[in-house]
Amino acid sequence: DDSPEALANALQIQRELIAGGEKAVRLERRPKKINLLLESLGAQGFGRFAFVGAETASVADLQLKDIAG
Repeated sequence: DDSPEALANALQIQRELIAGGEKAVRLERRPKKINLLLESLGAQGFGRFAFVGAETASVADLQLKDIAG
């Protein structure tokens, strides 16, 4: 979702996660081939991911998933 609402929500959630102690929070557009992105993120040391859209209002709404690796 490339809507202005989704972007604003994603940036707010990123700020909340960093304020809560997360050291690395990266925002990425969702590509058609998500597996390639997840492999790359896993190789860079990221262990979890979540999709953020216009309906994701806060960190509490995130559904964090482990990156298999």
